[in-house]
Amino acid sequence: MNMPRVRFAPSPTGHLHLGNLRTALFNELFARHEKGKLILRIEDTDVERSKPEFANSILRDVDVMGIHFDEGPFYQSKRLHHYEEALHRLEASGRTYFCYCTQEELKARRREALQLKKPPRYDNRCRTLSPAEAERRKSLGMKPTIRFRVDEEQPILVEDLIRGVIHFPPEEIGDFVIMRTHPFKDGEWLPTFHLSVCVDDGLMGITHVIRGEDHLSNSPRHVLLFRALGFSVPKFAHLSLIHSTG
Repeated sequence: MNMPRVRFAPSPTGHLHLGNLRTALFNELFARHEKGKLILRIEDTDVERSKPEFANSILRDVDVMGIHFDEGPFYQSKRLHHYEEALHRLEASGRTYFCYCTQEELKARRREALQLKKPPRYDNRCRTLSPAEAERRKSLGMKPTIRFRVDEEQPILVEDLIRGVIHFPPEEIGDFVIMRTHPFKDGEWLPTFHLSVCVDDGLMGITHVIRGEDHLSNSPRHVLLFRALGFSVPKFAHLSLIHSTG
């Protein structure tokens, strides 16, 4: 068996809370028990909300708590070339397309789906957008996103060490965004959480993803991306969240 490799990957969009520290502690305990490695990754590609002072606060807090990392910190903002290369691979395999839907359109469709008691997923309509319509929207200054094409017909299986095997119907997921245009730099792109986390987990050889159960719904998307990029799918363990007693 390969040496286990786990990671703690906070986003510097605020200070650490108790749930973050609990997740970090579970990862360290697992790494030490299994004689593996613990990696620290700072997921700072949300340029509108990420701030250096939050990143520094995170580093200080985990140090004060006595959590020690074997590798890192690695900053995603310094690894953009890895995500661009992964995007090119997905494009070459026909797994992506440009989406020109506006936030207003997406919100309206979400409300409509909820009213009809349907899953509020993207309806994949830009898959069949004509070149002429795409060009028209582009000429109006509309900035596209890049979506991953979900072509699965069978349920997507997520093997969770805590919850067992979970089946996710692909029709409830919809094509999801993996790249957005940079909010401050014309002509540049930034990865979404889905793409960056899968690329880094794959390249860093992460064997176990131990995180909160609020990420469970992301896992089928990540399974698809791991496979599309040729990475091994890590083992998942989604921890129950901490709730107040009040």
